[in-house]
Amino acid sequence: MSALKVAIDARQLAQGPSGDRTYLLSLLREYPALAPDWHFALCYGQDGPADLPADVADDSFAVHRLPASPGWLWTPVAWPRFLRRGSMDVAHAQYLVPPRAPCPTVVTIHDVSFLRHPEWFPRQAVRVMRRLIPRSARWATRIVTGSEHAAAEIAALCHVPRAKVVVTPYAAGAEFSPGDRHTARERVAAAYGLDDRYVLAVGLIQPRKNLPRLLEAFALVARQHGDLALAIAGRDGPEAQAVRQRVADLGLADRVRFLGTVPDADLPELYRAAEMLVYPSLYEGFGLPALEAMACGTPVVASNTTSLPEVVGEAGLLVDPLSVGEMAQAMERVLSEADLAARLSATGLAQARRFSWRRCAQQHLALYAELARDVPRRGSSPARSN
Repeated sequence: MSALKVAIDARQLAQGPSGDRTYLLSLLREYPALAPDWHFALCYGQDGPADLPADVADDSFAVHRLPASPGWLWTPVAWPRFLRRGSMDVAHAQYLVPPRAPCPTVVTIHDVSFLRHPEWFPRQAVRVMRRLIPRSARWATRIVTGSEHAAAEIAALCHVPRAKVVVTPYAAGAEFSPGDRHTARERVAAAYGLDDRYVLAVGLIQPRKNLPRLLEAFALVARQHGDLALAIAGRDGPEAQAVRQRVADLGLADRVRFLGTVPDADLPELYRAAEMLVYPSLYEGFGLPALEAMACGTPVVASNTTSLPEVVGEAGLLVDPLSVGEMAQAMERVLSEADLAARLSATGLAQARRFSWRRCAQQHLALYAELARDVPRRGSSPARSN
């Protein structure tokens, strides 16, 4: 591929741990080796980080802080101005691209749960997302997402052609590997006080994560396993208060641990030390925690809905997320059937190896090159030829 100038909206790097941040970091770790001659401009607001994360710091990346006042003018005004002045070949952002850009644009939309289930989100947030994200999908030259399910949902709910949406499956990072479980247990016990066996749940505490039903299922299983805890790793979201109240109502205050936001370095150890990951989400655009757990050799119990069957395949136990009994039965099987747990660990590792951030990054770069070749700049005549 010919050398290109690619601008990336990197504002997620200034935020705390999230799927959006993981996605962007994972691509940036791969780009320099795959496209050593390309120029990547990482664009922040005025509050961007002083330095890039150590594992992506490379001469391929130039950091630009683009002022905008008020802040909402960053995407429609400050960023297009930079794209024009820098003669960028392609621009890539998550969720929002400018209505008028001087070059082809790629927008990543991980899911459209806010359109399918607006009742799960704060009203003001839904109003903003419903107004802007479908428009951004129509403005963008191409849309990228992680699963076939998400692609179909985006096309249907944002009213764009399915052919406009490119599926680039995500992956677990290299840090997610089996490791030594005994060492992991010691480190988790020291850092989080989790001395007993535990079931792990990962994600923002919000309605679609289905934690109230998970708590009810855990309450059934815990009756037979007095040394079992439930660890919930994720920051508080819209449902945090209700979930904590449900813990109290079920008499599980001494069996459920809220770990809050977990540092990136601790998450692999939490997976390795867990008896299983239970991921009963009602809606996912991809479902990275399920893949990360499998990459660590941890058995997975997950929902049989939306994108999760694509990610987990036959390597985990898929359950109806609306059935507390089915969820509890699957958890009990992993705890009591050693052969099953061992099989899920082995098949999970094999399934995780089918996904690759290197391959995902290659697909992104190929898309950038295609668009730079085929889509003319605003104000230019024929399509450019590289």
